[in-house]
Amino acid sequence: MVGIVSIVLCWVPILNNIFIFIGIVGLGLGIAGIVITKKKQATRSGFGMAVAGTILSIVAIIGVFATQALYVKAVDTAVNKLSSPSITSAQSGSTDTSSTGSAQESSDSSSDSGIVIHIESLKPAGNDYEGKPTVMLTYTVTNNSDKNFSVMTLSAKAFQNGTSLGDFVIYRDNPEGYDTQSKMQDIQPGATGTVTEAFNLQDETTPVHVEIEDSFDFSGKSQPVTQDFPLQ
Repeated sequence: MVGIVSIVLCWVPILNNIFIFIGIVGLGLGIAGIVITKKKQATRSGFGMAVAGTILSIVAIIGVFATQALYVKAVDTAVNKLSSPSITSAQSGSTDTSSTGSAQESSDSSSDSGIVIHIESLKPAGNDYEGKPTVMLTYTVTNNSDKNFSVMTLSAKAFQNGTSLGDFVIYRDNPEGYDTQSKMQDIQPGATGTVTEAFNLQDETTPVHVEIEDSFDFSGKSQPVTQDFPLQ
């Protein structure tokens, strides 16, 4: 009976993790039954049942491992399909910046597929509504993939003194070039969009480190696009 239950439920996801132990128990009971019935030379009516239970338990255990491998492969395939295109940087190596934070040297990537990010600048953007100093990050996103790309999947972070800067900035009057809706855009294949984001500074002298990555990239193929900006 234990072997029959195990082989029936060994194909059920999650539950089969439990029934592998039941299958092992059934295997042990089946072997014990074979040994006991063989010793009873006079009556061996339970021998066939013990052998059948043992075989069913072995099949159930094999079935669990087979279905586990199948499910893992199916999940990996689904994750890869859901993952966004790979992210690459349009900068080659480290890029020097001017006192305003604009990139002085950069070279476009020759990537034929995926998403190419080019960090354009990090410039002072005045004070927010509380009077705190801010900076505005500007970067472009080129979609070299074969499907639309949502900029909202990108996560841009800025750091000073090793800690992240707040990015929920409210201005009384938005700085020139700052588009609060730019993060909401979708970019079609072959097109390039410009994105602006603002951050509150801890101080106005410490260099700022910027990282941009895809929050929905589960493949592990993409590396964050990074750049350092001196403020003075």
